Amino acid sequence: MTKQTDKPYCFCEVTKDTCENCFTVIDIETTGFGDRAGIVELAAVKFKDGKVYDTFNSLINPQIPIPPSATMVHGIRDADVADSPSLWEVMPYFERFIGDSTLVGHNVSFDLNFLLRKGMKLNLKNRKIFDTLKIARKYVIADNHKLETMIYKFNIEVDKRHRATDDSIATGELFLKLLDIAKG
Repeated sequence: MTKQTDKPYCFCEVTKDTCENCFTVIDIETTGFGDRAGIVELAAVKFKDGKVYDTFNSLINPQIPIPPSATMVHGIRDADVADSPSLWEVMPYFERFIGDSTLVGHNVSFDLNFLLRKGMKLNLKNRKIFDTLKIARKYVIADNHKLETMIYKFNIEVDKRHRATDDSIATGELFLKLLDIAKG
């Protein structure tokens, strides 16, 4: 049996010539990691000329209970999402917000695969996508390249870790720092 490796997207390499003045960082928070897990928060943050210029955020009712272990990570409880829209209600607004912009995320394959597994029809085929986890592994010497580690290493301020908007802002700032490193 062969393992299918074809993905509907591919990542861009960062080089000294990479110039991304406008990009959108995406992040999700979930109830867990398995196929039955749901999304509880979805965010996208647009950067232009090195600064945040627009944000999208929605809590999402995952239609399943949020395990205490997940709540311990992101702080989102069942009561917080009880009256929130479903993923299907939110996705048209999310898709409109990200448009055809360059996408950035930390371990963004997790976010993209999760959204695709939930049946979302994101147009990713010819889109530029950068993964700050992969870029950090290439350019940064560290014990690990988790977002938390990179935030600490680069002194990036974050209000609430493991909340989708704050993690998106931190990832965008990390991306800009990694671009500077790549350019030498």
